[in-house]
Amino acid sequence: MLKVESNSASETRAWGKKLARQLKGGEIIALIGNLGSGKTTFVQGLAQGLGIKDPIRSPTFVGHQIYHGKKFTLHHLDFYRFSPQEAEKSLYLPEIWREKNNILVIEWGGKVDAYLPSGTKIVEFIYLEPRRRQLIFRQK
Repeated sequence: MLKVESNSASETRAWGKKLARQLKGGEIIALIGNLGSGKTTFVQGLAQGLGIKDPIRSPTFVGHQIYHGKKFTLHHLDFYRFSPQEAEKSLYLPEIWREKNNILVIEWGGKVDAYLPSGTKIVEFIYLEPRRRQLIFRQK
């Protein structure tokens, strides 16, 4: 487990970039934290680190965004508006699981924690102050 503090959106994006450099493909990353805690900002940095040029927006209203990089395809899911049962069904999209060059990032991953496999990377975002967050990196 690693605990770090972020004092700005740019620092949160930098932590996303840092994680991106460690990815080999086929990973699942569950993001846990309240509204406004920095989850989408983190994914923006992760995508930059993966070489994705498209602007990253929260998929809250669409549920699933797909971004193509040079090496990996980023599947960005958001289960905020989903019930745990709906979220669970969304995890079993065959095209996500078959391809080893996919990276799956789940905002509101706590809703499906029971269904996430061992080895899932978990990043928890704790709001400290308007610009300060604690990020806790761990593995399931």
